[in-house]
Amino acid sequence: GMTNASKFLYIAQPTISKAIKDIEDEMAVPLFDRGKRQLVLTDAGKIFYNKSKEIISLYENLPSEISSLYGLETGHINIG
Repeated sequence: GMTNASKFLYIAQPTISKAIKDIEDEMAVPLFDRGKRQLVLTDAGKIFYNKSKEIISLYENLPSEISSLYGLETGHINIG
C-alpha cells in the first residue's frame, strides 16, 4: 500500500497519494482499485506501469548512448 511505498521511497505518504491523484486526474482514469486495506492496479494502471518502466529504461540507457556518440563509436562524419 501507500504506507509501505512511502517507507521504501522515504517520501511522505500524502505526497505519494497526491502524485497518484494528479496523474489520475491528468489521465482522466483511475490507476488503482482502492479497497479497504489494499490497492490493485486497474487495466489503465497496468499500462501506465509498463510504459513507465519503458521510459525509465530508455532514460537509464541514454548516458551510454550519448557517451558512445562522443567516443566516435557511433554518429556521422562529414568529409568535404
